[in-house]
Amino acid sequence: MNDFLNPNPLLLYSKFILKYNLFVKKLFLLLLLSLGLSTISYAGPYDDWPDDAICMWLDQKPTHAGYLGEAKRRGLNCEGGVAVKTSTNTTDNNSTPSTSSSSAKDGDLTRFSGPNLEPIKPNLPFDISSGYKGFSKSLVRQPFSPYMISIVDDIVRAGDKALRFEVRSGDCNADDNWSDCENDRERAELSNVGSDNMKSGEYWFSWSLYIPEDHQNIAPISVNYGQFHQLGESVAWMFKEQNNGYKIVRTVNAYGDDSDYDEKTLISKEDFVGKWHDILIHANWSKKDDGFFKVWVNDKLKYDYKGPTMSGTEVYHKFGIYRSYISAYINYHNISAIEECFKEKGSSTKELALLSKLKQKRTKHPDSLNLYKKCKEFYNEVGVPSTVAYFDEDRRGRTKAEVLAGFSTAQLAEKKARETEVSVASSPLFDGKYSFRLNRYSNDGGSLNIGYGYIQILNGNIAIDKNNSYLGTGSKKYYDTFAGSIDSNGDIIGYIEVGVLWGKDQTNHVDLNGNIKDQIKGSWDDYFDVIMQLEKK
Repeated sequence: MNDFLNPNPLLLYSKFILKYNLFVKKLFLLLLLSLGLSTISYAGPYDDWPDDAICMWLDQKPTHAGYLGEAKRRGLNCEGGVAVKTSTNTTDNNSTPSTSSSSAKDGDLTRFSGPNLEPIKPNLPFDISSGYKGFSKSLVRQPFSPYMISIVDDIVRAGDKALRFEVRSGDCNADDNWSDCENDRERAELSNVGSDNMKSGEYWFSWSLYIPEDHQNIAPISVNYGQFHQLGESVAWMFKEQNNGYKIVRTVNAYGDDSDYDEKTLISKEDFVGKWHDILIHANWSKKDDGFFKVWVNDKLKYDYKGPTMSGTEVYHKFGIYRSYISAYINYHNISAIEECFKEKGSSTKELALLSKLKQKRTKHPDSLNLYKKCKEFYNEVGVPSTVAYFDEDRRGRTKAEVLAGFSTAQLAEKKARETEVSVASSPLFDGKYSFRLNRYSNDGGSLNIGYGYIQILNGNIAIDKNNSYLGTGSKKYYDTFAGSIDSNGDIIGYIEVGVLWGKDQTNHVDLNGNIKDQIKGSWDDYFDVIMQLEKK
């Protein structure tokens, strides 16, 4: 107590020196520890990074000690931001990119890959996309490899740039709600989910898709190149490649089951690769019967649906490459091994049915994955080919003009010319003279006749005899705009420029499709259809 009230100066000084020395020692230890952790960070944080991610960041920051150290530790040879193997092979820079190439041009390349601090939300230029607030990479727990999504300038549909996507075997990822790796899937995909979602109303969409000539159809894997997904429900619309080509698949689930499921081939397997395909969509998002979903492919109406187009609360757009049922491809190329597996391990009725479907390149999840797990010890090693796709002109708008804004005047003229081409293989089997009735139709007003007369079919080509015909909604000269062809099955493709309203000088272009034994039909606008019925004379 006396010492406290009357402190000794020498004692206080000694205590100060002791505390000071302890403080300095702690500071020194802390400094050593931080230096040690810094040194460790150059190795540990990169363990999960693909080789291409290390090379990409080293290309951007060539003096970074961490990237240099990791590249040296792995023995990487980096060229242009990509890990490459030494090879004596040469590549023709003007050739069509191979599905096995790691990237397209490096000169003007912008990569959307690497550590997810950079950029999860790529800023797509107007040259490539418009009408959206932005896109995010789908599933980003791990970094994207540099080849997976990139901007290129060597293969474009319009302007100077396009997006290149590539998925290789093992390119799966996850987030907090879903894992592609655990669900037999792989992807490189962009999504606009967020404040940009659509709740209802009419929209136009477009994108152009190019698949390289050396592309391999990998059915029974399902390769999805675009989706309209929903909040509160599963995907509503998909655009996917299966065994027989590029399809639209409707899975709206409007009635709480799959009764409204539908699919239709838009582009044949033979016509799918080596060329650009322009996709145009006009949709009315609705849970009621006033919804519609129309799809044009290369300026030809290929799909025309009326009814509920959504069942969730909101809709959003995703595009890129999304591969499902990877195990199915491996199973398909090991069918004899599966049969041997069944002999040794036995098989259920369900497994035998699955094998039968597999031989037809058909499968489903999770049966395919379960079959793989059961029999994989009997399998031969199978490599799944890579998938490459180029996208351009990915746009959304309230009008058709908005989504065609990226095309030049010359390209728009070419597209307009394609609208008036009739591309069905004509046949003379139905040659002769026919009478016709031309009606307009609406859900509310039913069918109303607007014209009648005669047509002539010669060598499969169809023409209207306007001198012996009548049109109540305008001049008979509009019959001169009609052209059509009929094939050996009686299927007719045609078009006409016509009005459907009395007393109004308003005409629209109508694409007509159907069969001679039933009717040919097309949409005049979002309310009226035009229907033509034929009868042999």
